[in-house]
Amino acid sequence: MYTRFRAKRLADVILVVALSLSRFSTARGDEASYHEQFRPQVHYSPPSHWMNDPNGLLRLGADYQMYFQYHPYSMVWGPMHWGHATSKDLVRWVNRPIALEPDERGAIFSGSAVYDRDNSSGLARDGVAPVVAIYTYHDHAAERAQKIRVESQGLAYSLDGGTTFEKRPGVVLKNPGKRDFRDPKVMWFSPTRRWIMTLVATDHVEFYSSKNLKVWRYESQFGMTRGAHGGVWECPDLVRLIGTNDGLQHDVLLVSSNPGGPAGGGGTQYFIGSFDGHEFRESNPSASPRWLDYGPDYYAAVSWNRDAESLDSPPTVIGWMSDWRYAVKVPTSPWRSAMSVPRKLTVVGSGDELALTTNPIDAFHSLQRERITYDLSLTPALRTFGPVRGAAFDWQLQLRNKNQSKFDVVLSNASGQETRLSIDPVHSEATFDRSNSGIINFDSHFSDLVKVPWLTHSETAELRIIVDQSSIEIFINGGRSVITGLVFPDSIYDRVQIAGDNNVEVTSATLAILDSIWAEPKHN
Repeated sequence: MYTRFRAKRLADVILVVALSLSRFSTARGDEASYHEQFRPQVHYSPPSHWMNDPNGLLRLGADYQMYFQYHPYSMVWGPMHWGHATSKDLVRWVNRPIALEPDERGAIFSGSAVYDRDNSSGLARDGVAPVVAIYTYHDHAAERAQKIRVESQGLAYSLDGGTTFEKRPGVVLKNPGKRDFRDPKVMWFSPTRRWIMTLVATDHVEFYSSKNLKVWRYESQFGMTRGAHGGVWECPDLVRLIGTNDGLQHDVLLVSSNPGGPAGGGGTQYFIGSFDGHEFRESNPSASPRWLDYGPDYYAAVSWNRDAESLDSPPTVIGWMSDWRYAVKVPTSPWRSAMSVPRKLTVVGSGDELALTTNPIDAFHSLQRERITYDLSLTPALRTFGPVRGAAFDWQLQLRNKNQSKFDVVLSNASGQETRLSIDPVHSEATFDRSNSGIINFDSHFSDLVKVPWLTHSETAELRIIVDQSSIEIFINGGRSVITGLVFPDSIYDRVQIAGDNNVEVTSATLAILDSIWAEPKHN
């Protein structure tokens, strides 16, 4: 997690923790508090206060656990805790009490959680296997004293399914003398029967192995000369999956960088290769850097731990939907920040043409309240769809562009506020423009134009656009390019228009009106 915004005194944290009796409600969704202006309706956001990186993603029985960086006493970044929410389907969420709080060793930065079913850690009790969280301690006092070793890795364990944790004394991985040494992602690696920890050290990834989650051995490093290095590397993840086209096993390394992302702020890049339990080898080094999302507001993406799941199912990732350049300034209250829609990862192509695609998980369809398919045989020249009414929308459009003409996709509302995607197929480029999107004056970078690769030379194109109260996610051509951007219009964008060259034909248009995730599911 990023550390630009510092707490003034760690003592302040201890005081407010001791005094505060407030915690997240365990009632489903706190529905009464989820109707403020700009409040996301199909994306997770906390009831109040500051949130950033997702942490400790784990499936345990029927429940998906999501922890996250959280400051329960402020609307801006501060001494980090782990907030907590659970879900049965990764779509609808229940808020839970705070899971981890700062202590004398420091604040609780990003990390991960695993289910130690075989009790390799020896932390089981009365036959109950532990959930083990490994996270970064950030010592603000050492930082104020301008010391180098301010970050180390701690361990806590839970015997009640990840609700409450007991911290182990000391640390499980000391700082070797590096200023940025954080964000451990732990996984079970069956071929070597070892736990593997992937973490970042300023400008590269380091791999460690362990038999028991408590004693770690250095294995190797990757990335000093690979990928984007516009900022500090953060929030790594190593996932294994089967290629959709070649049927082969691939390992994918995710790493976030801030700044240095494709839109100027942060971003999550990926590398495709192989990991043997000791080293990661990139398959096509000439391909990087490549990005999970080219928009300005997608960062720190990591996957749900799949220790017990088959590789036949694609991994699921979720990212923090904001940008550090203006995250503390966005006009939301009483909360700040939301998570992206959970997305499934797939490897497509073969050989040197391997690439990663991301798309909303299948369970997202369960939010559909009403589905409208526009009959284009009756109105073949139709290019404007809407207005419609709803909490959020899922648009799916298919286009034919025989002449490879330039055209725009415009999302707008009755006030004339709009976000525009301008597409230039000849130069394989698109421009994401939110300069007239609504409230934009809280930071000069918010209205920057964002260039995005248009990865097709075909005459056909597919767009899937998820519109919420304060965000847009655009999945282009099966998720080969994705754009995530925050917007703050007077009212939700309730219409979409294809503007520009009339030779661009809409061949299919479907709209799903979505229910709020904070309401009980409705069944037709």
